[in-house]
Amino acid sequence: MGDGHLTGIASDAVTDGPAKILIVDDDDLFRESLVRILTGAGYECHQAVSGEDARARLDSEAGLAAALCDIQMPGETASGSAPTAT
Repeated sequence: MGDGHLTGIASDAVTDGPAKILIVDDDDLFRESLVRILTGAGYECHQAVSGEDARARLDSEAGLAAALCDIQMPGETASGSAPTAT
């Protein structure tokens, strides 16, 4: 874990540094808990609080290796914003 070898990700997302993960959840406590756990495991974590926020971050953040998305949120769901591997 955390060595840059994640299954099913775009090859351009793997870098020499820690893998970047976008965590999308409207529950602050749950999202921040995931950030603490994954940061402690060596990942670089970015956060989004909604599907709309996730879409904006996907458009602006280069090199994301993965996204962990809550699938039941108000407004646009994160699953509608989820990236696909290329």
